Amino acid sequence: MLYQDHTSVVCKKQIFHTEFILRCHYYITTFDLYYTDQIQQTT
Repeated sequence: MLYQDHTSVVCKKQIFHTEFILRCHYYITTFDLYYTDQIQQTT
């Protein structure tokens, strides 16, 4: 029982971690696109 609980916790952490990475990647990409757009407008 204890082992199963531990496994589910690890799974939840991994899922959270993946979501976090994807979210970070999304924000970075969006910021990057926005920034490049601003640069292109000024030149």
